[in-house]
Amino acid sequence: MMMVGWVLYLVGMVLLYLLARGDVDQSGGDDERVHVPVLQPAFGSRDIGGVVGLMSVLFLVTAYAVFKAEKWQAAGSVGAWVYGALAVSALAVGLGTLTRYAFASVLVPLLIYVGVSFPETVAGEMRAVSVGVVLVLAPWARGTGRCRGRCLG
Repeated sequence: MMMVGWVLYLVGMVLLYLLARGDVDQSGGDDERVHVPVLQPAFGSRDIGGVVGLMSVLFLVTAYAVFKAEKWQAAGSVGAWVYGALAVSALAVGLGTLTRYAFASVLVPLLIYVGVSFPETVAGEMRAVSVGVVLVLAPWARGTGRCRGRCLG
């Protein structure tokens, strides 16, 4: 049963991203070069939107961190380990969103999976993931708001 849940989560995450990519990322224009210019040399591409490797790594980090959080909670580990793994997942979603707007759509299946996997303390875990993503995106949104007069590109 757990394997079926993981397969559905991963398929849903990738499909939702691909659907959102066609609608959301087309409006960006030259904004893609503004998002994370520091990552361009690291992945060897002038056009950060064409970096498939980065997006794959962020997908895998998001999924693996949630997997570890679920395993640690089932094993009865300290809450700090569980929340730390969820924070890593939120960080990966935030960095992916800075790279491609459409990566924010990964947050929907992530929150659904967290809600199903942590039924006893669902509010705390969902809040941890949401706050983590907001903390990653807040400086970018503030800077964009100052430069362009609107928070989202």
